[in-house]
Amino acid sequence: MQYAADVARQFILAADEPQDGAFVFNLGGKPVHMQTVVELIQQHVPGAQITYNAEQSLPFAAAFDDAALHQRFSQVSGTPLETGIAETLERFRQLG
Repeated sequence: MQYAADVARQFILAADEPQDGAFVFNLGGKPVHMQTVVELIQQHVPGAQITYNAEQSLPFAAAFDDAALHQRFSQVSGTPLETGIAETLERFRQLG
């Protein structure tokens, strides 16, 4: 799962570090079941009613190899899922 702020930070870090060519990298992340996401949201928003189809898988690869990214860059962004959900919900609260 990707957190938009991590993706943005990684683009900025990549732009700031000197390069000697053009490269393509995977920004990895840990696959997470939708039920886990729902439970984390409900911890922050008790009574939240969230529906999804547990029988339907999303057509995404289960994992991406981000070894080249870690090898090439001195810093790789990675926000824990719990933190990303908490920050996202706080931003929604601020928006009203």
